[in-house]
Amino acid sequence: MSTPLIICADDFGYADAVDAGIATLVAAGRVTATSCLTSSPRWREAAARARGLLSSADVGLHLDLTEFARVAALPRLLLAGRLGLLDRRVLRARCAEQLTRFEDALGAPPAYVDGHQHVHQLPAVARELIDELLRRYGDALPWMRISQPAGKDLKSRLIAATGAARLRRRLDAAGLRHNDRLLGIYDFGASPPWLERAAGWLRETRAGDALMVHPASAAVAGDPLSEARRREFDALGSPQFAALLDRHRVEPARGASLAPPVAA
Repeated sequence: MSTPLIICADDFGYADAVDAGIATLVAAGRVTATSCLTSSPRWREAAARARGLLSSADVGLHLDLTEFARVAALPRLLLAGRLGLLDRRVLRARCAEQLTRFEDALGAPPAYVDGHQHVHQLPAVARELIDELLRRYGDALPWMRISQPAGKDLKSRLIAATGAARLRRRLDAAGLRHNDRLLGIYDFGASPPWLERAAGWLRETRAGDALMVHPASAAVAGDPLSEARRREFDALGSPQFAALLDRHRVEPARGASLAPPVAA
């Protein structure tokens, strides 16, 4: 029996090469979910392509507080969150604005929600975001991606410390489905090769997991992840990745594969 794995491509809307790469991988069945930066100045253009993915993948919101809809740079946002200094009115407004931009452009609510640089699981952000989702969508709630890493390296520990465990409890209490663990966290370096890393993630995949990827079909000028994006795109579309999926009996899946939320 195959183990379902949600393969999520982040940053749709960031650049044309990112959008093209993700669309190609969705068509190939290698990516099953993509989260959109509706705050991007090129969102209108990106949304036209995203509409074509709605029947083939979960298309979600990539909540942005640090890139285009900047509340603060990430280090300052993390510190303000830790000190309880984030303005809840600003956070609620950013959540509402980006959800509205998604709905207006795609004619549907997001299938799921996550956060650019994992900001959605900061406790103050999560509170406002979940309240807004409940207000808008009632019984037809999207699922949410939790950034609860499977690894124990420093980067994984730092991401988990932004609020993964608390977010899980809040989602269960609110009745929102969510993934269990997040695979795909690394330093974006070229060594070891991405396929070698993927072999380890797929070997330990269990039901309820999501794999985070950041592909692009071409270089993106000024993007610090440009080379990593190209490497991921080439690897995800390769016969070698297909062979790894088969070897480890992992089946790319959408959010419908997630279990219902745990009763509070």
